[in-house]
Amino acid sequence: MQELSLLNKKCLTNMPMMLDIIAITTNNLKKSFDSVYDNIKIYIQRLLESDMKSHFLFDNKYVERGKMICLEENEGDIVRPWLSISYKLPFTYLCRKKEYAFDAGLEYVVNEDYNVIRFYLSDISYNCILWDDIVKDNLLKQIPARWQKGKDENCDIYMGFEVDNSFEEEKLLQCSNDYKEYVLKPFIEHLKI
Repeated sequence: MQELSLLNKKCLTNMPMMLDIIAITTNNLKKSFDSVYDNIKIYIQRLLESDMKSHFLFDNKYVERGKMICLEENEGDIVRPWLSISYKLPFTYLCRKKEYAFDAGLEYVVNEDYNVIRFYLSDISYNCILWDDIVKDNLLKQIPARWQKGKDENCDIYMGFEVDNSFEEEKLLQCSNDYKEYVLKPFIEHLKI
């Protein structure tokens, strides 16, 4: 059996306090995310309803509202630091046995490489696509330079910011407003074509 270091012992001794701090902090962050989530959901529904031809509907069966994952274990049974809080807003449309779907959402992700809040938009359609790289690139070009932005394998496009000591809820709201204006609005317009 491997002997625990002094640091490990101190960590174990203080674990209840650290867990309490993490719980309080994530609960406070989730309160802020809850209101942003509700606001984005209403915004998307209004945009879709403004076009009487839109058949996309909010899909409750795929919703994630404050889903939290803490710690990650890889194939070597090594536990890695990881914390995520995810909010997903799935919208689906079934046409001729094809399901068209997109997921708008926000998440907080912290691990060894990241400490970010991101808003994302994903095409989660099965065997069909809602957009191509040209549409994605056009959306990314519209996002103001003050935000991190890009494409990745899990969410087709994202925008967000690093969390640091200057983080305030106002920054979250600014990012949310820009996400609605520069990503969601043009994407919904694209769906109307």
